Amino acid sequence: MSATMTKFEPSFLDNVGTDLVTIQIGDGDTQESFPVHKDLLTACSPYFKAAFDGEFREAPDKAIPIPDVTSTQVRLFLDWLYFRRLPDDKESSFGSAECQNCTYTETTCEDSRRAAGFTEDFVDHDDEEEHSRIPFEGSASISEEVDQHLEELINNGPWNHEMLYVFADRCDVPDLRQDLINEAWKNGWPTFGAIIFAWRNLSIKSPLCKLILDDYSRLHEKMDLMEEEKCGMEVLLRQKLPSEFMRILFSRNLGDEEEWPPVCAYHEHAQDEETVEKCREEMQRRDRRGRG
Repeated sequence: MSATMTKFEPSFLDNVGTDLVTIQIGDGDTQESFPVHKDLLTACSPYFKAAFDGEFREAPDKAIPIPDVTSTQVRLFLDWLYFRRLPDDKESSFGSAECQNCTYTETTCEDSRRAAGFTEDFVDHDDEEEHSRIPFEGSASISEEVDQHLEELINNGPWNHEMLYVFADRCDVPDLRQDLINEAWKNGWPTFGAIIFAWRNLSIKSPLCKLILDDYSRLHEKMDLMEEEKCGMEVLLRQKLPSEFMRILFSRNLGDEEEWPPVCAYHEHAQDEETVEKCREEMQRRDRRGRG
């Protein structure tokens, strides 16, 4: 072994300049500012590159206002930008004290079941036929107060993946969109609140909306959908699912799909064999680096 060891020199600022720019959200007293390295920001997004190499290039404060995103979305984005870290995928946990819907709205699944029209506590039956006899008096009408809670949940609930995807769509961050699609493809279908949020904020032709529809088409089985009845909030949210989502879903032969399309089917790159193979190889390299 050589007596001389090569000294490790951090190279972060060799590849990233020291210029900082600012993302601003909100107005007036609620305005928040987030300083970001310009080189990182403009490298990941044609939207930010056009802004800071164009109209904001000579601005003394080098700040871009984005009024229609939230602090949570920006913080999630910066987590990805600096650390390539995506938010943890949490279980819905319907029927438990950790239920995402009810924890956020400070209620319980059983209390919310009463608001949804159920007259008895949920009983988890082994026999499929027993499910049809769970006391449920149809879809309860949604009062103005309950609707306000539902809207608050939809707009600010714990669907960080969908919120981050909407940011990546709004600010055109292609690599982030692809990373989130990869996660969504592995993790399966989201809850109703997440679907409503995505549908309200994305084009129906977006890869995420397409993936959600395909997931529900493949997994639309009675035993799967019974999970929602453990939580009254989820049952109430079902009534607010977008009509276009329901129309497309039920125009399909539900459950007939024999194979899951590969994740590349939801990527925005070309779908020729060579491009798909290059994408697969790159994902494998990234997985190996992540495990290393």
